[in-house]
Amino acid sequence: MAEIASALETWIGVFNRGVSAKVAAESLKKITGALVFVVYTGEDAGLSYLYDLADDTFYLGSENDNGLLYMNVDKLIEAANKKKCKFIHLGTGMLSENHEAVRAFERAGIKNIGATSDQVEIASDKIKTIHLAKRLGIPVKPGSHRELISVDDAKEIAERIGYPVMLKPKRGGGGRGIKKFANSEELTKDSFEKVKADAKKYFRDDSIYMEVFFDKIRHIEVQIMGGCDEKGIYHAKPLGARNCTIQRNHQKVIEEASPLLLSKDKLSQIENYAVSLINQIGIIGLCTVEFVVNMADGRFYFSEINARIQVEKRPTEMIFGIDLIKIQFDLIRGSSINIVQKLIPEPDGYAIEFRINAEGWKKEEKCFMSSVDTVTRFSPPAGDGIIVDTGIRNGITINHHYDNLIALLTIKGSSREECLQKAREALLQFEVEGIDT
Repeated sequence: MAEIASALETWIGVFNRGVSAKVAAESLKKITGALVFVVYTGEDAGLSYLYDLADDTFYLGSENDNGLLYMNVDKLIEAANKKKCKFIHLGTGMLSENHEAVRAFERAGIKNIGATSDQVEIASDKIKTIHLAKRLGIPVKPGSHRELISVDDAKEIAERIGYPVMLKPKRGGGGRGIKKFANSEELTKDSFEKVKADAKKYFRDDSIYMEVFFDKIRHIEVQIMGGCDEKGIYHAKPLGARNCTIQRNHQKVIEEASPLLLSKDKLSQIENYAVSLINQIGIIGLCTVEFVVNMADGRFYFSEINARIQVEKRPTEMIFGIDLIKIQFDLIRGSSINIVQKLIPEPDGYAIEFRINAEGWKKEEKCFMSSVDTVTRFSPPAGDGIIVDTGIRNGITINHHYDNLIALLTIKGSSREECLQKAREALLQFEVEGIDT
């Protein structure tokens, strides 16, 4: 596309923060040759990538309690216009799955290096994708499969499918706003309204739905790339899978590639289901399709679609020896998916990613809570088969406005056992002082 080629002679904007911004800026500089500018707030002014990677920056201001500046679309459009920037990367989280924001950028003549607003709108609607999966004959978890209209409505469905159940935001993501209910006594009008209020707060949509809660599950996600061939015909293709089972507060903590718990036949079936879903939506670039496996009976069920690049992309990159943002960029600028696929090596070895979070266990509250303080020492491990993604350095203050993820540690080895051994050593070498991790 000539439009993209000419744009690359100027600027690409990275509209995110932390690990996501660091990873995007690093890849985009390497693969495009373009100048990259990164937005930031007063609270993030010391993050290392602003100095080490960004060709320029745009100051958004200091945060208050009226909403995150990183999600202020008008401010971000102002930043893009100031740089005469026509292309942006939204990274993970923040606005990456907000179809209204992506549409606002499109109307302003700014293209997201990712899914279009129409594609994001479909993929981020959990209820709509459940119905799409059902039409394709893909198993879905027992649940409401529609928006809940009242607590009585919710109780009626819960009695039918059986407790425990979960209430989830229709536009949810990142594990936020999900609430488990063990019985009808817990599912009160107040608790129901609280879930709706949280959905509105986090996703600007108070629509919620219900799913049955399985006690023992495995969480599997399929990496998908999508694009057109030389004849302009769209294809979605699988690019391996990841095991993202280890979580806390419905948020991933450890991710592994590839998932050893599934037989080749079952993994192939899940990949085929994922491909059939994305072929219906036509997402260009990268996305993931998530499934859960009920360990009680071995059955698997469709969970959701993420129309963006994932935080946990590194394990896939390490076993294939690729840069997923490069693949995303190449497909969006019109490269044939067949040619892109031919350049991808066969997977080799095993990789595990560990999310390093600024948080500690609080006995009184009986939960993990963010550690809001100043990092006095930050010394990550290094070595063969080790990648650390971070924007942290000594003197950075962790604040309450943002997600507490401060680094990703990804380990590659010839096997899972070798990865775990290397991980034990690397985690012992990872020195962080001044905050809980």
